[in-house]
Amino acid sequence: MIKRIIVILCIVTLMFTVEIQAYDKLELPEYNNEERVTRVTNLEKRWNNWFDYQMGSGSIYNIYNIVQFAGAEPYWRLGKNNNYYAIYKIEDKGIHYLILDFSTPSKNLGGAWYVSKIPSKELFQKYVHPGTSMEVVNLIDPDTYDIFVMLGKDWGITEHRFADGNGYDLTFEKDTRGNWVVGHMQYRNDPYYIAKNLLDIDYELIKNDNPNEEAEFLEKLKKLEGIPTDQDKYKKPAKVKIKSVKRIKKKNIIVKYKKAKNAKKYQIQYATNKKFKKAKIKTTKKRSFIIKKLFKNKTYYIRVRGQNGTKKGLWSNIKKVKKVKNQVVSYDIKKGGSKHD
Repeated sequence: MIKRIIVILCIVTLMFTVEIQAYDKLELPEYNNEERVTRVTNLEKRWNNWFDYQMGSGSIYNIYNIVQFAGAEPYWRLGKNNNYYAIYKIEDKGIHYLILDFSTPSKNLGGAWYVSKIPSKELFQKYVHPGTSMEVVNLIDPDTYDIFVMLGKDWGITEHRFADGNGYDLTFEKDTRGNWVVGHMQYRNDPYYIAKNLLDIDYELIKNDNPNEEAEFLEKLKKLEGIPTDQDKYKKPAKVKIKSVKRIKKKNIIVKYKKAKNAKKYQIQYATNKKFKKAKIKTTKKRSFIIKKLFKNKTYYIRVRGQNGTKKGLWSNIKKVKKVKNQVVSYDIKKGGSKHD
């Protein structure tokens, strides 16, 4: 028994030693810092799916894993900061580059940059805002569709990096018409390490040197058909004014309110307490709404606000509808509206 254990341990040790030797040969590849990237790599899957699902976010992989997963040898470089990076040239609806950076020569993956041309920081900050459609964002960064990661049925994210290595993380949501629009923008003031390490010979491939970029962008913007490009369509709705609230059939309450500027929909919120704890919300495009199946022996507090895409207006003044007794009374709780949301 002891002999069998010793033999097994020896075999495992031998296999481990051989594997280390094989990795050693791959961990320090030959690099060429002068040859231009010319050959095209056809990855088996789109780069983002391959990277997210095969490698995993935040995982540690060495050079051997990269080549194995990609199925093709990249151009190996020793960057400006004396760290390795791998660059793949991908021909998929145009020329793109997938750059994988290593914080140490072989062990830790420092980041991934998928890019055709570096987007303009100036155009991004000028034209991209909450409510901007994904199609418009794609005009500024043509790689938007490729780097979009859908995290849920109605939301997803993209990451955009500029020449200085900083950039924006965008959260996309669906508007009332089902189109993807920017819901949230987060500026990342933490320079991408790859941007600092990249050699000039590769930076030339992706740098943005178009002096007419803004004029061309505006021309393309005009040609977008059926895409909301007017930022006024996503302005914050004005505060709603409730015209009346009253009970009908004792268990129903009808709420009527005036049209609010920029509002495409209205949210009616109701609860049995002034602080709207455990409140319920109903959404409608109409300027009146019947809240059904309520308790006739409870007092209800009601308020309304406008909605325009991801933008929501201020809540209206709160209306109170008393429980059914001899008389039903409704009135403003607080002039000027509630601070509760």
